[in-house]
Amino acid sequence: MFPILIKRGMADKLEENELLKVWPKAVGNQICKQTKVSAFKNGTLFVKTTSSIWGQQLHFIKEEILKKINKITGKHLVKEIRFSVGHIPSSGVKVELSDSKDFLNERDEKMIGDCISLISDHELALIFQRVMRNEINRRRRLEEMKVCEK
Repeated sequence: MFPILIKRGMADKLEENELLKVWPKAVGNQICKQTKVSAFKNGTLFVKTTSSIWGQQLHFIKEEILKKINKITGKHLVKEIRFSVGHIPSSGVKVELSDSKDFLNERDEKMIGDCISLISDHELALIFQRVMRNEINRRRRLEEMKVCEK
């Protein structure tokens, strides 16, 4: 590693990028779909999981994962893995569904904005915003389907 990168605090970022590439090879497709490497700092790899159940299960095999990552990289980069529950964006191409119409109106947007403005954690506010938008759209879609059935 170049001393200038270490001095500027970029060594961890380079290693994190390397670990992002290695993670799918180390854990396989099924686990990869349920996880996302979120950070790497001071030898600790932070991984988001889709649920606490996934986090708990991975905790039981984390030593195996750790050894596999270090073997693939050929370095002893990862000393610890920490799992936490978080949002995992879906990967791949987004499929546009015919029922993906946005039913939200100005009043809905204002109500959502008012609600999330009370949440100080930015990531959590974005999650609530997405959940609220999806739920309103889901309910309006159901209403529209009921109207069409009559």
